[in-house]
Amino acid sequence: MYTSDTEEKRCYHKCKSRFCPSCGYRATLRWLEEQEAALPDIPYAGIVLTMPREPTRYGVSVGIMVVPHTFGGDLKFNAHLHVLVSSGGLLESENRWMPRLQFNKN
Repeated sequence: MYTSDTEEKRCYHKCKSRFCPSCGYRATLRWLEEQEAALPDIPYAGIVLTMPREPTRYGVSVGIMVVPHTFGGDLKFNAHLHVLVSSGGLLESENRWMPRLQFNKN
């Protein structure tokens, strides 16, 4: 609600998009504050894993699952991630699953 001494205006934000300058920005800031509060106050390093361009070319959404492990099979400390990516994808425009996408493994 926007108010002044002479008038009052109600604005409803139903988009809920994180890119919306009105409601999405505030939600993003709130989310960042919550994440920072949950993390210990120590330095971090970012690691980025990039998907090949093929999902974009096909226009599909792929399934991704990341499983963190802290120990290896011999029960010694060995922090690592297992990343599984579906070999097919959801073509949302047609509401159907594309069973196989060709990825260049190189």
